[in-house]
Amino acid sequence: MLTSQTAPVNPLVEYETRTFYRSRGDDKSPFQGWPDDEKDRLWLESYHSGLFTYVDREAAMQLPNVTSRVAEPGLEDQYMVVLDVFHQLHCLNFIRQAFYPERYGRSMYHKDGTLDYCTWLHIDHCIDQVRQSLICSADTSIIPVQWNDATKSMRPRVDTIHTCKKYDQLLKWTIGRNLSDFRGAALVVEDEVGGLRIEDYLEDKATGKIQVAESECHAI
Repeated sequence: MLTSQTAPVNPLVEYETRTFYRSRGDDKSPFQGWPDDEKDRLWLESYHSGLFTYVDREAAMQLPNVTSRVAEPGLEDQYMVVLDVFHQLHCLNFIRQAFYPERYGRSMYHKDGTLDYCTWLHIDHCIDQVRQSLICSADTSIIPVQWNDATKSMRPRVDTIHTCKKYDQLLKWTIGRNLSDFRGAALVVEDEVGGLRIEDYLEDKATGKIQVAESECHAI
């Protein structure tokens, strides 16, 4: 059973207090606004190095769910993992990109107006993954309600103090563990005497064609 003592990154977790951005007016974060190359870089740097990482066998054996070996030469005895926060940020970025189909090609509709089912399915998946994560984390920081003279009404004040995990510590953990050449179509097979070999399903050696199983669509 995974506990706070056995989770691979938990010994590195530290906490800090942070004041959230109001995310509107003159108090916006650098991640906001109309997309450009700099914002794209910030989004990717916030999670991309952690999308596929690895841990050793000892850590893998303590996980509540079975995970696969790394199908890369020299790393066959390591095990692939993704910290969920990086998946959630990937999903949030995918949703963000769907608002700007001209830039990212993430539109839910084909040019003829018909539904692009695979893109819709990925967005739908991502929305529910973020929903589940928010409920699981259940941030109970208090948002005060204050009188706003400009609107002549009570308004929530979201630029408040929160206690947060130090995110940079989690990013540092991915350094040296990132599987930048991750191949989803290969797996490690163990033979009868404990030897390990990589079986690659990316390409049919006879035809040179990529082998893809029938499925709804692929999404992480």
